[in-house]
Amino acid sequence: MSKANILVVEDERIVGRDIQATLQKAGYAVPAVVSSGMQAIRKAAELQPDLVLMDVRLAGEMDGIEAARRIRLHREVPVVYLTANGDRKTLDRTKETEPIAFIRKPYEEEELLTTIEVSLHQYRLQKERALAALQISEARYQELFESARDGIAVTDLAGFHLKCNQAYLDLLGYRSFDKLPSRALADLTAPEFRRPEALIIQEQTLRRGYSDEYEKEYLCRSGARVVVSARSWIRRDERGHPSGLWLMVRDITMQKEAERRILEYQSQLQSLMRDLSLTEERERKQIAADIHDRICQTLAVCQMRLGAVAQSPAPPEAVSRAAHEIGELLDRTIKDTSSLIFELSPPVLHQLGLVAALEWFGEKIQQRHRIRVSVRARDSAQPVPEDQRASLFRAACELINNAVKHAGAKRIWVVLEQSAWCQRIQVIDNGAGFTPAEELGPRDKPGGFGLFHIRERLRGWGGTLEIHSRPGSGTRAVLTAPMDVVPLEK
Repeated sequence: MSKANILVVEDERIVGRDIQATLQKAGYAVPAVVSSGMQAIRKAAELQPDLVLMDVRLAGEMDGIEAARRIRLHREVPVVYLTANGDRKTLDRTKETEPIAFIRKPYEEEELLTTIEVSLHQYRLQKERALAALQISEARYQELFESARDGIAVTDLAGFHLKCNQAYLDLLGYRSFDKLPSRALADLTAPEFRRPEALIIQEQTLRRGYSDEYEKEYLCRSGARVVVSARSWIRRDERGHPSGLWLMVRDITMQKEAERRILEYQSQLQSLMRDLSLTEERERKQIAADIHDRICQTLAVCQMRLGAVAQSPAPPEAVSRAAHEIGELLDRTIKDTSSLIFELSPPVLHQLGLVAALEWFGEKIQQRHRIRVSVRARDSAQPVPEDQRASLFRAACELINNAVKHAGAKRIWVVLEQSAWCQRIQVIDNGAGFTPAEELGPRDKPGGFGLFHIRERLRGWGGTLEIHSRPGSGTRAVLTAPMDVVPLEK
């Protein structure tokens, strides 16, 4: 039998000496026999026994149960109680100290030795199981720690790194913990975030044990900055005292970029809505002016001439001449009305299709600006749905107008291609060209809808707009829309 050190706590001196002799005879070491709770606490701290044999009833203000509780606060040691009183209240109090066994007085020597031997063996097994469980737990913790996708770091209370996982190092751009230029958390944090983070740790983490989620920027090895979402938790030692911090950080650079783009997109939509309202009002005014100047005034002149003819006894030759002039005015009015209708919604688009409508628009551009526009169609046997046809026509016309007004083009090609699943229109010009990044704004010209608006109209159909251009090399814009679809909800 391996020797074990046993501290005996018994306020009856003779009984204590007898227990000491019995245990020593059995091969145990009994370095001390004490009679009070305070003595037991001091000797347990001094001798570090393998087991404490504790009498429940002790002389003085502190009984054996309280003494055992205080001993176990500082050291995990098994306690075997000696008691002559087995009432329920006493037993309930002893449970708080997690005793390993009880020996009821009076006892037999064999019972004492058997109980102590079994208790020591049971305690060793418990420690072995606990150690094995701890090793498994530590292995699992280490696996989770290293495989976590979020960056995790451990620091002391002064904010110096003790260790971190690979995700944390990758975020900063370092291969190993030893390569960090500084172990101080503040040194790895962008200057303007150091004080706010220190306040969060002081006012949240250290006070309540954890912090709310907050944002900060780290200084990477490359000199760049990385935006992270961070949280911190308090670390405690075996006695429950604060010993450091857990930090968990997540790279949110892409998230912040997405948020920036959403805000920019919302701003573009707001600007587009303003532009649409202004454009609509301009178009209304232009239509009203055209109706007034080209139609209403002509009809008013016809009315006056008819009234004059009706009231004047003119010879037949004069009446005939007046009727002819009125007829010419009415003919002009009909042509002006037809032209206005074409401007608003070309009948050719709905009657003859997309290709014919683009050819008609190209002829208008050639007549007005003397710029040659060629329209070619490839494999366009399948008819384009009417609503989609109108959207593609307006988008292509807007691109042609852009080439005329902004690119200074002398030649424009419009190529229509169709497959089983999509309609594709290319608008190509030999104008000045530009850097595609410049087309991100919601407008390209005063009063125009802009490329942003074209994109939005196509997006409603699941379509796209691609721009290929370089300064001095012309521009190729590609409109694509899937066939046989309904508009997407926005």
